[in-house]
Amino acid sequence: MKVKYPGKYSVVVGIIALISLYLIQCNFSPSAVAKSGEEIEELFLNPPLAARPGVLWQWMGGLISKEGITKDLEAMSEQGIGGVIVMQMPDQAPYPQRWDFRDYPGKIKVLSDEWSGAF
Repeated sequence: MKVKYPGKYSVVVGIIALISLYLIQCNFSPSAVAKSGEEIEELFLNPPLAARPGVLWQWMGGLISKEGITKDLEAMSEQGIGGVIVMQMPDQAPYPQRWDFRDYPGKIKVLSDEWSGAF
């Protein structure tokens, strides 16, 4: 059985299409390339949001509040954090102090309406 290969022009067109998709995905813009030392310094001192670091933000059980979340986000923003990934931790405090998940003070039940409002 004879295998039929695509013509050389279709391979070139495919490569150009892949490169174009990659550049579009990377938001490539020739005008965004820094050309002078001052522009490079400005981008280093004030990076765009997409270039800023993110953090893993772990919430212990239901020990959260709207006010606490707001203060934490404001503090992270002031330090240049560009984003967060929230991870809800189990409803138990570390040894030696353990609480039943229903009875410790300040508990907001995870995925409740109050929790969703705070989130």
